[in-house]
Amino acid sequence: MAVMVPESATNLKTEGEKRLFRLLRDALPDDFRVWYEPRIKSRYPDFVLLAPAFGLLLLEVKDWSAGKISGASSKTVQRGNESSKNPIEQARDYLLPLVNKLWQEKLLLHTSGPYRERPCFPWAYGAVFSEITRQQLDERDLSTIFPHDSVICKDELDALCANPEEGETLASLRRLFHMYFDFPPLSDEQMQTAQGVILPETKVKRELVQTSFALDTTADRIEMIRVLDRDQDCIARGIGDGHRIVNGVAGSGKTVLLQARARMLAKHDRNKRILFLCFNKALAASLRAELKDVSEQVEVYHFDSWLPSCWGLYKGDPESWPAYHTRIGEEAPDVVRDAPAEKKYDAILIDEAQDFELEWFKTCVQALRDPEHGDLLIAVDGAQSLYGRPKGSTWISVGVQARGRSRSLDRNYRNTRELLSFAWGLTQDTLQVADTETNVRVAPREVWRHGPPPKFFEASDEEDEKRAVVRELQRLQKLGISGSRIGILYAQDRGGRIHRLHRDLQEDGIELCWVREQNRDSFTSQPGVRLSTIKSAKGLEFSAVILVALDQLPDDRDTPEENINLLYVALTRAQEQLLMTWKGSSEFTERVRNHPDATRVQD
Repeated sequence: MAVMVPESATNLKTEGEKRLFRLLRDALPDDFRVWYEPRIKSRYPDFVLLAPAFGLLLLEVKDWSAGKISGASSKTVQRGNESSKNPIEQARDYLLPLVNKLWQEKLLLHTSGPYRERPCFPWAYGAVFSEITRQQLDERDLSTIFPHDSVICKDELDALCANPEEGETLASLRRLFHMYFDFPPLSDEQMQTAQGVILPETKVKRELVQTSFALDTTADRIEMIRVLDRDQDCIARGIGDGHRIVNGVAGSGKTVLLQARARMLAKHDRNKRILFLCFNKALAASLRAELKDVSEQVEVYHFDSWLPSCWGLYKGDPESWPAYHTRIGEEAPDVVRDAPAEKKYDAILIDEAQDFELEWFKTCVQALRDPEHGDLLIAVDGAQSLYGRPKGSTWISVGVQARGRSRSLDRNYRNTRELLSFAWGLTQDTLQVADTETNVRVAPREVWRHGPPPKFFEASDEEDEKRAVVRELQRLQKLGISGSRIGILYAQDRGGRIHRLHRDLQEDGIELCWVREQNRDSFTSQPGVRLSTIKSAKGLEFSAVILVALDQLPDDRDTPEENINLLYVALTRAQEQLLMTWKGSSEFTERVRNHPDATRVQD
């Protein structure tokens, strides 16, 4: 069964489109991706198909009747007083700009032969007449305008739908390829890159990968486009209006799903006003950089900057943050509710919702132009909650109408299996707490990538710990990992320990970017290894993480749940490489030391 976006034919426009949708879904193998009306440069082709061993095909579907066609040419079709573009020509005009973009991706090009530097897979376009038979085309002398190798007619569609076999359907579709050729099946990296070209709103990021498909065979790494997976794509496209909740495990792509949703909303309607909120100031800076292509429509704030910037609700000079948060929880909903409609939003997307105080959601709901039915998408991971939430709390109590409208993401893409298994087992498996409706912990179900085991180093003193950090940075540099992809994380700077580490690393020639209050809005553009608190790193990810001063956790000022979740956040920032260091001992260092999946590092 093919992967269909959207997942059902409920909202398709015509009966012909619905019939073809069901045929493609039921008859094609599960490595096919099929998109209905994807937005391509302000145009909406009916169907786009892509598969590793098949290629790319674009189809236009027409429910025209033969009797209504009074004339046709290669360019236009006359139906009574109405003139339309020939659907074959229409499909061609949709597809050619895509092919030109595919040529710009080295990963998708032939490496040799007469087609060198052209797409390494075949592409085609065609039309489907759901109400015109092949005989009717012949009787009206239209077969030269709509030839057999460019059109699927009603009688052929009827036969395929009556017996939806994979082989017959593939043969009918492959007939539309005028220049089909044998080619090695596309790799996962090539499939994702092709999808990123076809549907740029599903693009997550560009990254270098090891591959044998590079044009320059002397290079072992080439750029690919990482895109949303099936579940993320379906949620982003098909989530619908109204209030919605996405519960997701760390690394499941909640943030990139919200980014994709923001792009889709912005590009679908240029007049929409969209707000993207999060808790962490550093994450807000990163999101602004990622969403700069839609910055005219999408405003990005962390919650504590949104209220003063947009609503004039400032923190008083002598006022503590807890007191401020309590006050705005009471005042802000009324202030925002009474504001004029032009200051409000058509859609609001909230990341890191587990760290929002519950009362804040009342303000978010009132910031919608339509508080009851407006587009509100909230992403939550209870396992990363650092500030607690009242037991028994509900969404309805703060005006979020999301009952029966939640989805879960339990597939992890960020971490290797070794790292995530270690992080979950060390922290979340030890918690004896019940989820609340507003803070659901999602256990990881699938992790595809493998990597080295997590490591730890027990230092005799601060100098010994610093030397271990330098050795690890030198090792990571030899692996080709750039400084900005490495995070040195810590829980707190007790006794000035991190200040001394920062000074000593700089003296050893290590380029550092210390993520602090004064640069949290601009650190993404600065070079160097990131030095950051765990809390400031929430929502971010690194190829490699060095978690230093682990002996300073747990913190007795926080609850056991908050401490465990903080450690879980730190461990899951690492995509592939993780080293933990300490110079003393604590409950958490003992847990790591005795964990069977952690490897001790010697001098």
